[in-house]
Amino acid sequence: MKKVKMIELYNSVGTLNKVLEEKMPLKTTTKIHSLIKEINNHLKNSESTRTELLQKHGRKNKNGEYNVPDSKKEKFMEELNSTLFEKEVELYSPLLKIEDFDEKFLISASDFSMISYLVEE
Repeated sequence: MKKVKMIELYNSVGTLNKVLEEKMPLKTTTKIHSLIKEINNHLKNSESTRTELLQKHGRKNKNGEYNVPDSKKEKFMEELNSTLFEKEVELYSPLLKIEDFDEKFLISASDFSMISYLVEE
């Protein structure tokens, strides 16, 4: 089990989706799939908090979407950070190991920084 902040989960989704496109051993693919499934569940559960904050600080436009006016953006971001992004959750899926990846697997330093919390040293 590993405790992580929600902001880490949000930030890692794009990189995890890129990693999923690569061919790798089944064992590694299974670990990544398990992590993504668990991360998506946490993100789905947090959506109601984000929606509540948008409704509290935003205005509904003609398309039914909420926009936060400039005058309320700072307060909105403060609350979003404190109630959602800084919230800690627990991941129970097995973490990845460097050995799980083939030597031919290439990842940029910036992409790795987004998922490094999922890799055991």
